[in-house]
Amino acid sequence: MRKLLTFFLLSFVFGLQAQDYFPKDDGVHDINNNYTALTHATIYVSPNQVLTDATLLIQNGKVVSAGTSVTIPTNSVVIDLKGKSIYPSFIDLYSDFGIEKPKGQGGFGRSIQYDSKKDGYYWNEHIKPETEGYQSFKYDDKKAKELREAGFGTVLTHLQDGVARGTGALVTLNDTDNNNTRILNATAAQFFGFTRSAVSQQSYPSSQMGMTSLIRQFTYDANWYQNSKHDKRDLSIEAYLKNKNQNLDELKHELEHQAQDEWTLNLAITQISSEQKLDPTEIEIKDIVSKNPQLTQNPSLVVYLLTQQKVINYLLSLV
Repeated sequence: MRKLLTFFLLSFVFGLQAQDYFPKDDGVHDINNNYTALTHATIYVSPNQVLTDATLLIQNGKVVSAGTSVTIPTNSVVIDLKGKSIYPSFIDLYSDFGIEKPKGQGGFGRSIQYDSKKDGYYWNEHIKPETEGYQSFKYDDKKAKELREAGFGTVLTHLQDGVARGTGALVTLNDTDNNNTRILNATAAQFFGFTRSAVSQQSYPSSQMGMTSLIRQFTYDANWYQNSKHDKRDLSIEAYLKNKNQNLDELKHELEHQAQDEWTLNLAITQISSEQKLDPTEIEIKDIVSKNPQLTQNPSLVVYLLTQQKVINYLLSLV
């Protein structure tokens, strides 16, 4: 049991190996597992954690480690960034990057206020949750460069057309790869807006108040559709419900997985600290509290953090 817990905790200390998104099938090629080491840089890990004269180690496009005592493997390309700073990039959560807006039809009529031209879909053509933004996504090198220079490394992009706009894709601004690896999540979120669809001449809604009412009516219809028996299918409502449930299921799964990992981690820390007699002393606790007065009201947190650090130091000593 102890060996199992120790192994589990070590995986937290050193991180897990990331899986490949998609296999490549573009002919004979070499697999490059070399590292890139950015050395002597000032690294902003978080707003409260800044590392000076530090190294950022990268492999296969992912950060392996960051710190002031990082061991640089022999198969590394070393880049000296003395005098330079490294920051985490921003994420633009509301973007139309790489997804062209449809051209308008030049006005809208009054005769088709409630009748949709699309058979089998929602009665209002400005409700389009079946739209999948990634289907029309085309990477834009020029715009990507502009965004990177502004500090952005990832965007959540969608087709900005209509009231219910369907799903958007989470995309990294990576010029050197293809969409197989750029698109981190093809249906990352569901979008709504207060603009009419450029490809519809349906007259309703014609104001923001009308769009608000339409969104409310659509969600009521979707709730009725989900909980009632009916003979006819509505592909728009089914797409909305699928996207909604998919995002909720993913969030639920992530929270459950995180809770399970935290429970196992806490069990491992408790087990190892008990066996190795690593419980913090009163002097250590008082020292931490004196340096961090805000922790006075939460002594259990101080004990947990000290115990966790002592266990990690113990595991590192075994390597």
